[in-house]
Amino acid sequence: MSGEIPNELKLGKYGTVKLGQDKGIQRSAIENQGDAAKSIFDSYDKDKNGILDEQELAQLNADLEEYADKNLGKKDSLGNREAKKFLKEKANYQSKDARLDIQNFMKLLGGENDNVESAIKQSDGNVVVTYKNDIRGGGGEKDRALLLR
Repeated sequence: MSGEIPNELKLGKYGTVKLGQDKGIQRSAIENQGDAAKSIFDSYDKDKNGILDEQELAQLNADLEEYADKNLGKKDSLGNREAKKFLKEKANYQSKDARLDIQNFMKLLGGENDNVESAIKQSDGNVVVTYKNDIRGGGGEKDRALLLR
């Protein structure tokens, strides 16, 4: 493993997804996205607070890179066999089309499907969430929330 997160991960016929671009996502953003997305989310939400913070997303990206490195001769490319193994071992999920499931989840992280701008875990275990816009309608400033562990 190179130790450095690649900018993109190739998923064969499903194209590429960007890694390391994510700042956080709430579970509510993936509720209607299928069992694979829920399994991936729940597996990486280590503190079970309903938000994947930057540390948890960094672990997801590192794990994806690790499995891609197992695809011999195709650096930064996740083969279907490695994708299925990733989902089975890391998300406890059996998939017929694992690369598509991973692509769909990663698109959620990089897309406009969530309102989280960042989710940073503090040294005391609490998470500070900054939202992309004013979700409470109180004047246009970005809202922040502190999730206590």
